[in-house]
Amino acid sequence: MNRIDNFNRADDTLAIGTPSDGGSAWVAEMSGGDTWGIYQNTAYHVGTIFPSIATLESSMSDVDVEVTISADYYNFGIAFRVVDELNFLALYINSAQQTLFKSVNGVTTGIGTYSGSMATGDTFRVRANGSTLESYQNDVLRVSTTETFNQTATKHGLYNGDNPASAGTQYDAFSITGLGGGLSIPVAMHHYSQQGIS
Repeated sequence: MNRIDNFNRADDTLAIGTPSDGGSAWVAEMSGGDTWGIYQNTAYHVGTIFPSIATLESSMSDVDVEVTISADYYNFGIAFRVVDELNFLALYINSAQQTLFKSVNGVTTGIGTYSGSMATGDTFRVRANGSTLESYQNDVLRVSTTETFNQTATKHGLYNGDNPASAGTQYDAFSITGLGGGLSIPVAMHHYSQQGIS
């Protein structure tokens, strides 16, 4: 099923909670008591474990996964086709580069890279369609590659990188859309916050 979360709910330092679509709640995938939360109607990583992943179950493996970055610091992105904290795919973004990579039993391997900058308010999207993987920045294709790892996994979500400063990244207007058709993502769901975390 398609999933949507605009994160428009009360601040919470213990969990992201139940998304605005009313479906199953967000899950912090990393062991050791990792935590994500809500700050000024955006999601952010609260914990001290890096990297970190938070996911929603969609029951779909061929998907578009999209998020808007409303405050950016370092090393953030989108996790997709997640099985667990050691086995997943992700789009990893920093100020100068975007990388698609896979984590197989905790060993990470880059599978595609784009060199270019990003800015607060940019929207990033991963398209996973069979073995074809693509990443987009503001609907412009950045990386295209093929990968069969975790091709049937159905959890997708947020990725926070290996730099503690990335805890300041704020995520907004998140969606998982099945490529077989279904609900469109209403533009009105998008919320843009330019404020940082104090």
